[in-house]
Amino acid sequence: MNTFEMRMKSHRGLVSGLAFIILFAFPALLLSQAYFGTVAGLIMDPSGAVVPGVKLTLTDVEKGYTFTATSNKEGEFILPSIPPSVYTLTAEMTGFDKAVRTGIKVDVTGHVTICL
Repeated sequence: MNTFEMRMKSHRGLVSGLAFIILFAFPALLLSQAYFGTVAGLIMDPSGAVVPGVKLTLTDVEKGYTFTATSNKEGEFILPSIPPSVYTLTAEMTGFDKAVRTGIKVDVTGHVTICL
């Protein structure tokens, strides 16, 4: 192998390494600097039994953005990747009164837990 071929082989390794960093490592670094919080909780009826299938709507009071979720069979819900702001959470299901919680503050990388 001559000097030119050795340099080209070395160059390919460098390009492969840079491609790996750009494709895999850089996005991981961006995600690790998350700008979002999470809202999660539990839905229960007045007797304390969990309620599955409740539709939840989280609304940004300043910008009007909405995020939705439905409680699972254990009555739990999670709304991930919520931008920092102040929100109102509405829970609705046929046969139940609508529940509203106001003034929910979500901070960067914060986790808010709510029981309705």
